Amino acid sequence: MESKVIGNYLKAIRLKKGYSEEYVSFKLNISQSTISNFENGKIKMDIRRLVQFCEVLDIHIQELVNFFLAQSEEHKTSPLVITSHHVETPQMLVQRLEKIEQQIAKQNQLLLRLLE
Repeated sequence: MESKVIGNYLKAIRLKKGYSEEYVSFKLNISQSTISNFENGKIKMDIRRLVQFCEVLDIHIQELVNFFLAQSEEHKTSPLVITSHHVETPQMLVQRLEKIEQQIAKQNQLLLRLLE
C-alpha cells in the first residue's frame, strides 16, 4: 500500500526533525487529523500537498521518490502492490535514516582523506 509507505517515511522524517503534527498541519493549512490520517496510510495526499509536505520537512520530493522506489525494489515488488506487511514503522525508518547518515559521514571522511 503505497500511501502507507510514503506516510510512514514522511512521519519518520517529521519525528527526526522534531516537528509535531500540529506544526506541520499549521504550515500546510490543513487539520492535524488529516496529517495523522495521511501518515498512517488512511488517506492519500494529492501531489501538490505532497510537494508542500516535503517543503515543510525541508526535503526534496526526489528523496521521497527515491525512498519509495528503493522500498519497492527491496521487496521485489512493483510500487503498486506493496502490502502492509512490507511497511516499516516510523521508528524503523528513523533508525535506517540514522544508519544512512552515518554511512554518508564515513564516506565523506574518506573522501576528505583522499583529497588531502
